[in-house]
Amino acid sequence: MAQLKKLQREYKQQKFTVVGVNLDDSIDQAQRFVKQTQISWPNLHGDGGLESDLAKEMGIFTLPVMLLIDEQGKVINRQITVAELQSELKTRLSKSPR
Repeated sequence: MAQLKKLQREYKQQKFTVVGVNLDDSIDQAQRFVKQTQISWPNLHGDGGLESDLAKEMGIFTLPVMLLIDEQGKVINRQITVAELQSELKTRLSKSPR
């Protein structure tokens, strides 16, 4: 979380945002988690864990998972790590106009 928060701050002016997907059993649990971890980015919630409609629609089969999605909504990496994300952002965002 700390690394994602850092990347969010670093690249917020360059069309990068983190979006959380929370598959906790209830919206109350999801909201507590967001509050406890002081997450500032948007979060989606789907009741039912990996069997939820949200997980199925997004193709999420295991947790945790990080997806890198481009401006057009195309998934460009389904198994990216935080370390890889930083490198990918440097490469991709340095090429795009601000």
